[in-house]
Amino acid sequence: MGSRFHRTLVEESSDTVSIVDEDGVIRYVSPSVEDLLGFEPDELVGEGGYRPPWLWSVAHGLTGTADVDAIVVSDPVGHGSDRGAHNCGECDDRVQTAIKDFDRRQDPSVFEQVSCACEATWELVMAEETSYNMPLAR
Repeated sequence: MGSRFHRTLVEESSDTVSIVDEDGVIRYVSPSVEDLLGFEPDELVGEGGYRPPWLWSVAHGLTGTADVDAIVVSDPVGHGSDRGAHNCGECDDRVQTAIKDFDRRQDPSVFEQVSCACEATWELVMAEETSYNMPLAR
């Protein structure tokens, strides 16, 4: 079996196949990435698999500062945009409002008032994603 067979196998597979160099830069990604993750291959090749931070990550980080003897403030730039911190789009404004409430009150319970189904996705991504692989979510 020659390289033509292997190329066809990779390009026609429903699984995503990628080649990542030692620096974490994506050198090749198969066409199926568009169906699975919503990215065109050209959007990822040459990139490091960047996905802006989740707003849930910001909320989680701020919650972890509850016992710190300091005033902790966060203002995620570009929240809700493709390149700024965001969640699913449905809850971005609510989570950003909770972050601003935390800034004013320094009370992590503000995050208990915000919920969205995408929080479960965030938890899975945090448990499974590594810095050298493609992002599991956009």
